[in-house]
Amino acid sequence: MKLNYTDYTKLKMQYCNAEDKDATIKWSWDNGKTFKQYISQVVPVVVHTAPTPIEGIGTIGTWTLDIYDNITTSYIFSYSGDATDSPIFNNRTITSAKDGRVLSSDPNNHAGPVRARSIKFTAEPIGGYKIIISTVSGGKLYEDKKAGNAPPNFTVACGKNCPEGSHKCTHNKYPGYCCLDCSATAASIRAITNELRAKNG
Repeated sequence: MKLNYTDYTKLKMQYCNAEDKDATIKWSWDNGKTFKQYISQVVPVVVHTAPTPIEGIGTIGTWTLDIYDNITTSYIFSYSGDATDSPIFNNRTITSAKDGRVLSSDPNNHAGPVRARSIKFTAEPIGGYKIIISTVSGGKLYEDKKAGNAPPNFTVACGKNCPEGSHKCTHNKYPGYCCLDCSATAASIRAITNELRAKNG
């Protein structure tokens, strides 16, 4: 996935006021199936999302070998491949464990067989997104990131208020209220209405 590193600073939004005392930020990477949450005791708070490379979790990358023989004490050799492309040594020839292709070979048998001092696979970064929660002066409070091609959906609730797009309902359990998502509630009401219409003809 090709990322567009636009200046995302103009997309930063400031939430809540000092009298709110805290801000609760909830976000979801899977369209509301599961949520993560961060409560900031510093308000106002700035929340924004941006594309970011995710290091070290891809399957494509570079193999780096520190090899030697009876003459050369150290020679760094590298090649591109995936995580299953590990090297196999056979005298002066190095082949891929994945498909048997020849990675390196030479006829200098008088130098003895090629051996490896170290073998390392470094995965290339893959595309992802991050959500950054920070102070208005730019101090980072929290960051979360995940591989994928879409940013997380997030809401911010200030103090004891509910986030925009939700309705506050009081009850006798802590913290004394809950927030109902308006769109989800509307969808549920529509589904019930449609079901009743279907039953009643």
